[in-house]
Amino acid sequence: MTTTRSHRSALAIAIASVLFASAAPAQNVTVTTPSGGGFVVNNAANSPLFAIDANGNLTIANLPGSSGQTSPVCFNAVTGVVGSCSNGGLVGPTGAAGPTGATGPTGATGIAGATGATGAAGPAGPTGATGATGAAGPAGATGATGVAGPAGATGATGATGVAGPAGATGVTGPTGVAGPAGATGATGATGVAGPAGATGVTGPTGVAGAAGTTGATGATGVAGPAGATGVTGPTGVAGPAGATGATGATGVAGPAGATGATGATGVAGPAGATGATGPTGPSVSITAFQNGPITSVGGANTLVATCGAGKVIVSGGCQADVTKDALAGSFRSSTTTWTCLIGSAGNTQITAYAYCN
Repeated sequence: MTTTRSHRSALAIAIASVLFASAAPAQNVTVTTPSGGGFVVNNAANSPLFAIDANGNLTIANLPGSSGQTSPVCFNAVTGVVGSCSNGGLVGPTGAAGPTGATGPTGATGIAGATGATGAAGPAGPTGATGATGAAGPAGATGATGVAGPAGATGATGATGVAGPAGATGVTGPTGVAGPAGATGATGATGVAGPAGATGVTGPTGVAGAAGTTGATGATGVAGPAGATGVTGPTGVAGPAGATGATGATGVAGPAGATGATGATGVAGPAGATGATGPTGPSVSITAFQNGPITSVGGANTLVATCGAGKVIVSGGCQADVTKDALAGSFRSSTTTWTCLIGSAGNTQITAYAYCN
């Protein structure tokens, strides 16, 4: 089946018109190609979108350069039906576990937390049993008292030794007789406070002298030593508020900051659930009828293709010489005819097609 691209586009339009006709009854669209012929659908620029050759092989022209998608497509090896893959359709066996990665470096020590509140003191434990009193050793003979030597220098305080075990509690001696209470001494008399000194009279504020002319700025001298802080003078009378100064000019806008680095691509979300199967489209059987090819005459040519008996027009198309002819009109002229208006230089082959249901 050899046709020009305009013929093929017209056939595609005919099929689409029938598929989306709301008033059409539910029928299948059947396109029968000649022996050895195929089926091709072109875009508006007459470039192939997809094609099915005589052996049933489907070719999608722009598939290699299309944008990447996340879900695979599978087909039934028996019926050839194309659809989404069933669970496990493309999932291979689980691979062996990889080696354990190296341990990462220890993170920096966190800031110490605030000290918790001191807990309440626990109850006092029971008093332990009193140990047995050890036997008293024999008293040694008292030596003669030696001559007191000079006081030596105070030695450095030694480290506190480990506390020895607590000795046994000795026998409590008898309570001694309380001595008489001493007399309380007399409280001394409070001294008389001296009189506060009188506050000096504040002197009047002097009249401000006229402002002198501003002298030329002298060279900066060597910084002298800081003088003593002077006595704070009385606060002067506040002068009237000065007039509000004019608003300064808006500064030049700074240069735009550099564009930040592009963030990492997020992990692809899970594939959405498969949508419900749409209703079966209308079933239509398209038959092509043609008038031509005939030899054109110079000037305007009107060519009409008519449907066979019992058929109604669905769409149509026109075929002409792309270098010598100009298509002026291609339209449905009645319920059974398709008309082509072609301007020609003459002596070219022109054909009108009617696609009928």
